[in-house]
Amino acid sequence: MTGLELDPDAVNIAALRCSEVYAVNLDDGDALEVARASAPYDVLLAPAVLEHLKHPERLLQHARDLLIPNARVIISLPNIAHWSMRLKLLTGHFDYEEYGIMDRTHVHFYTVRTGRELLEKQGYGVDDLFIAGSWLQNQLHHITALLKQPPPAPVLPGLLAYELIYTAHPQAK
Repeated sequence: MTGLELDPDAVNIAALRCSEVYAVNLDDGDALEVARASAPYDVLLAPAVLEHLKHPERLLQHARDLLIPNARVIISLPNIAHWSMRLKLLTGHFDYEEYGIMDRTHVHFYTVRTGRELLEKQGYGVDDLFIAGSWLQNQLHHITALLKQPPPAPVLPGLLAYELIYTAHPQAK
């Protein structure tokens, strides 16, 4: 497992779990070059990463070159259209916070549609959308698990999802 991280403290923590870790700024055009020697990769995992980048499109484009054709891509993005954000906007608030959807280090904001478009426009096919942070979805998952049924599709993801979790794959060039 290869890890790429900007924060030196996080690099030290990741070094305990990864076979190799590099301190890089993922906004640099050549950020992925350090990982090229260990390519190709079968998984790209980017939870809570892309919204912090000035150029997430470029990173996703360059990452495709390092993936096997049937690689699994998993990314998560905060949902700016979550009901709590809609309520804040209705009351005139667009205030940055220390963490969460309005984390002050977020450069980009995403909805269900724009998160999907981000992936598709960079040559990835979206396989699934999962959501996190929805009390209703959590309850439905619990009930279906008790009934030994498959998990339900996301319910009102644009409104109820706090975090959008996409699984995707690189499409043939």
